[in-house]
Amino acid sequence: MNEKQIHNLKTYINWLPAIGTVSSLISFFYFFLIVNVELNLNIILYSLMPFFVFTMVHIPAKVLIKKRNKDEQKV
Repeated sequence: MNEKQIHNLKTYINWLPAIGTVSSLISFFYFFLIVNVELNLNIILYSLMPFFVFTMVHIPAKVLIKKRNKDEQKV
């Protein structure tokens, strides 16, 4: 991968939790303010799923990128 691709990948990885948060907020807004569903644990978990998934992708990817950077600095 060239430098521009690596930079774009890092930018994408860094934005994942924010995108998940925005998606979850939109889901909460839709379910609880527009559709007026009653408060239910299943709906809360469904609304939080984008945040959890994007964060769970972000953490290992960030660790791998840092490990790769350390390996490149040693060479």
